[in-house]
Amino acid sequence: MKRLLLRESQTQPVVVVFEDLHWIDAETQTLVDALSEGLPAARVLMLVNYRPEYQHAWASKTYYRQLRIDPLPAASAHQLLDALLGDDPTVRPLKTLLIQRTEGTPFFLEEGVRTLVETKVLVGGPGEYRLLKSVDTIQVPATVKALLAARIDRLTLEEKSVLQAASVVGTDVPFEVLKAVADVPPDELRRLLAQLQSAEFLY
Repeated sequence: MKRLLLRESQTQPVVVVFEDLHWIDAETQTLVDALSEGLPAARVLMLVNYRPEYQHAWASKTYYRQLRIDPLPAASAHQLLDALLGDDPTVRPLKTLLIQRTEGTPFFLEEGVRTLVETKVLVGGPGEYRLLKSVDTIQVPATVKALLAARIDRLTLEEKSVLQAASVVGTDVPFEVLKAVADVPPDELRRLLAQLQSAEFLY
């Protein structure tokens, strides 16, 4: 793979993008490391993104540059929550709480809202939710990972099983492969996939 990309860069400039390196597997990490060693002599721009917990060995390279993306400022986080929640008087104190707990991380904010909808703390629809509980009683998990784990825990056993099977296959899962791995009849699998898509676990 490295030779293929470096050879292509002799014909034309190449941009290679790796997303979410904090979830990388060992084989892809080996490719990324090998490719990073060949960059200085090639017309290749490698773009990667990752969360702070991801560790790599490129920081000392002269051809490596890190651009830190900070959390949203409070005003932008409020705009995002205005779009997600709406402006009902009951959700106004919730916005402040979510921004404090998530520190303005957009994905964390979105998942926090989904969790509150799934647990029936929020009712209504996107952009027009109402809060049914006091803000003081609302629990927001401390990390995105904990929040996603809590959302997965609320799935049925069948939904969890299909989601787990899909995660083992990879990010792009052909239906026939998933059907074989999950060992679920096709109609039932379609129903479960529709529910997982509706909950935005899968696209």
